[in-house]
Amino acid sequence: LFHAQAPGPADARGLKLGPGSRRVGADGAHLKLDLSQHGSARGGIAFRLGPRLETLDVTAPMDALFNLGWNEWHGTRSIQLEVKDLRQGFED
Repeated sequence: LFHAQAPGPADARGLKLGPGSRRVGADGAHLKLDLSQHGSARGGIAFRLGPRLETLDVTAPMDALFNLGWNEWHGTRSIQLEVKDLRQGFED
């Protein structure tokens, strides 16, 4: 999940959404995600995918297409997944 070898989009299958996953931004337009797979966890952001949350079974695995990026908030910098697409998936 979190070992992208090359720049550009990567994909991950069988992700679990954590309880902190929620809609954020004006009118809930974006998703702030807590993602995990095989015991590894990472935060993510999905711009303009907020409405998708209501169409997903959050208890089931997800597949995601993402880039690695930086989250800078209140002077703290951390790596996050910049999710480009998210869909219902299958367990790896």
